Amino acid sequence: MLLVLMANQVSSMTGVIEADDVRKVYRLIKAAPQSEIDASFLRTIDSVPPPFPAEGPYQIGDIPTIPGRFTVHKFVAVYRGESAQGSREFHDLLVIQTDGSGEVVDACHYTLEWTDVPSLDLYRSQGKNVILRNDLSIRDLNLVNVRSGEILSEEGIIALKD
Repeated sequence: MLLVLMANQVSSMTGVIEADDVRKVYRLIKAAPQSEIDASFLRTIDSVPPPFPAEGPYQIGDIPTIPGRFTVHKFVAVYRGESAQGSREFHDLLVIQTDGSGEVVDACHYTLEWTDVPSLDLYRSQGKNVILRNDLSIRDLNLVNVRSGEILSEEGIIALKD
């Protein structure tokens, strides 16, 4: 299952957080029962031909799922930040896989506008005993960069409902 996100669709769905706001709000955009994060995609993310998905506007525009025994929740935080071209809108994708009790089994974080080597901006969860809930801090997921081992330093909360 792939989720194709167009920047204007996500912005209208979620609202934009200004860069000076303390924390981002990761709004639920899709929940897929009986699925799991495609781990082989994550292992080979640097060799995926862009754009992915082919019809999308981003180098990597989604983290795909495959059939499985979990539920995968996809969240997007829309915010304004600084880039080499000045102030602009960004979209952070947070994908969380939970078991039947809501415990986080796996999670990953990626900025859709990232244009460098994808794994430089890919973070995976190392959190333990975390239950997915409304207002959960993304810090509780202990998201660590897959290449550098650096912990994601951003602040944000999960919004399961409006």
